Amino acid sequence: MTDPQTLARLKTSALRNARNVLSLMRGEGSLTSAGASEKAFLDWTEMDRIGVQKIDEQHKQLVNLINRFHAVLLVERNRAEANHVFHHFIHSARNHFLYEEALLIDQRCPGYQAHFDQHSDAIVQVQELYRQFVNRSLSATVLLSRLRQWMIGHTRELDRSQASWLNQIGVGSS
Repeated sequence: MTDPQTLARLKTSALRNARNVLSLMRGEGSLTSAGASEKAFLDWTEMDRIGVQKIDEQHKQLVNLINRFHAVLLVERNRAEANHVFHHFIHSARNHFLYEEALLIDQRCPGYQAHFDQHSDAIVQVQELYRQFVNRSLSATVLLSRLRQWMIGHTRELDRSQASWLNQIGVGSS
């Protein structure tokens, strides 16, 4: 049985981690549980903005989750929390893809099927990277590096082509 002090520390830690994740999802807060200011692992820049407000917000949320994942893996070294953040990232990515796909269909965006195929491939690839990490055949730094590359490719390349179409027909509003 766990003593009351340990339970209190675990509860405090769990609440702090939950607040950190929620704060980072909103684009606020720091990356460490101690609240120390650090440079983000992955910065959201003007170059990442595609001009469709809801998609930009979702992209920021994904960037924040990658930053949180980085923090719990390399700063806090908390694999249980990293697993939780990763699963939240996958869930958020799937929801983002569903929103984006519905918008592209609704607006009859050219090339949407190829875009959808890349979404499906991305989820499979990211999950495979994580599986390799869990099985210890891929380091945390390589996993994080590939997540960063994927996110940059998604916002700056893949979505950029559809964004120009959406903005051209007046869907963009951010």
